[in-house]
Amino acid sequence: MNDDTIRNHVLYILSKYPATRKYDNLLDLRFLIKIGFAWRRGDRIIIDMSKAEEFPSFASIERVRRKIQNDEGLYKPDEETQEKREKSRGEFKEKYSNKERSVDEMPNSQLMY
Repeated sequence: MNDDTIRNHVLYILSKYPATRKYDNLLDLRFLIKIGFAWRRGDRIIIDMSKAEEFPSFASIERVRRKIQNDEGLYKPDEETQEKREKSRGEFKEKYSNKERSVDEMPNSQLMY
């Protein structure tokens, strides 16, 4: 699934389900439901794991959500969530930028293999 298709689905979900603007796990589940890989049964969500290799990456879905909210300014979460995210970004930058640090302190995404 390409990024344009993911973006179209994410835009639809963010517009229809405001809670997904705040919770990535809810966005991921709504995405699976929208593309037919999961469905609701009462208060449960059933995921068709036989198609797991076809699932788009949750990281891709969340990256598209961040672009829509941060770069385009659309479907922003509530003020409290925005403040928490900004605080987390600041703490991350403070901890991991311009400092000598050991490999043990670095997140996996910054390690080179």
